[in-house]
Amino acid sequence: MTFDPDKVLAEATLKAAKLLGMEDIELASAIGIDDAHTLHDLRCGIVLVKNESETGKRCLLLIRAYKALSSLVCGNPAQMQLWLRGHNSALGAAPMEFISTEAGMTRVVSLLEGYLRFEGDIHDNAERRGR
Repeated sequence: MTFDPDKVLAEATLKAAKLLGMEDIELASAIGIDDAHTLHDLRCGIVLVKNESETGKRCLLLIRAYKALSSLVCGNPAQMQLWLRGHNSALGAAPMEFISTEAGMTRVVSLLEGYLRFEGDIHDNAERRGR
């Protein structure tokens, strides 16, 4: 059995999108695919995403967003979906509205990873105080 990073990337992207409750059109937009047949082929394993490609970079951003959000809500898919579709004051809109562009996705990922760093700082400070 050989390890195929392109296949792993495609599978991880599809799993993240499913758990985030993304519609096909939202996923296609998020990863820069404008053809429904390409997305279908991706699901069937006919087309793989190259890690170095523009689509690959966007897939990696989507996975990072999923991982950070999953950590923040203890893996609860319903909470992840609510967060993505609800208004976020830091972004000024629902995060889902931002993920159709690489710049928007990067902004969402930065926000989520910032929340994780802040959460980690809170836990570290509490441990230092003996709580």
